Amino acid sequence: MSEPVYRAPSPDPIVPRPVRVLAVIVVLPFRLAWELLRVVGRLFADYVLRPAAWLFDKVVLVPLLFLWRYVVVVPGRFLGRYLLVVPVLFLIRYLVVVPGRFLWHVIVVPVLSFAWNYLIVPPALWLRRILARLAEVLTPILVAIGRVLHLLVVQPVTWMLRGVYVYFLGPGWRGAGWLLHLTYRYTLRPLGLAARWIWQNIAAPVGRAIAGLARSIGRGIAAEARQINETLIRPVTTTVRQVLSAVTSWV
Repeated sequence: MSEPVYRAPSPDPIVPRPVRVLAVIVVLPFRLAWELLRVVGRLFADYVLRPAAWLFDKVVLVPLLFLWRYVVVVPGRFLGRYLLVVPVLFLIRYLVVVPGRFLWHVIVVPVLSFAWNYLIVPPALWLRRILARLAEVLTPILVAIGRVLHLLVVQPVTWMLRGVYVYFLGPGWRGAGWLLHLTYRYTLRPLGLAARWIWQNIAAPVGRAIAGLARSIGRGIAAEARQINETLIRPVTTTVRQVLSAVTSWV
């Protein structure tokens, strides 16, 4: 039994032959140039760049790192430690710390002790005694002045403020509260009830009707858009895809 013979699909008769020839003339050279560029780039990377990078690493970088470590870093660390750090620490110890300690114990501490014992403590004790005696003298006078001020200023001001509150502020506050209660009961509450009735019986039904009308219009527009898509846009898109597929398969 003979096997079926495979036949390549014939080009789509929709695409004219001049279009196919023009596609071959324009596209084929760019495709060949691109493939050639890829092959040349791969060969250049495999046989030029990678060997050059390996050679640069082994011949230049490794010797430079070795020289930097054992010619610059290690000797510099040794010289910096024994020619700079140790002498500086020695100078700081014997030119700053030791003389400073000697001056602190021999000069600064005795001077501060003398100033504390003879220049600060005795005047402070003398001032404390003076202030204590002055307080003994002034305390009865200040108490008497406080009592006079309490009788002549504090009590009259207290009585005046109490009278203002009892005869003016208290009744005014209660009257304002009563007025606010009446305003709420006979003005704000009826307005609120009327607004709720208008919302429940007029605004809400009208809003629901408008929303239903808008949904109906939206569904009609969506149906028209689907019909336009099925009858016009989708056939045009299918035809364009067939043309492009035919051009691609032929090329």
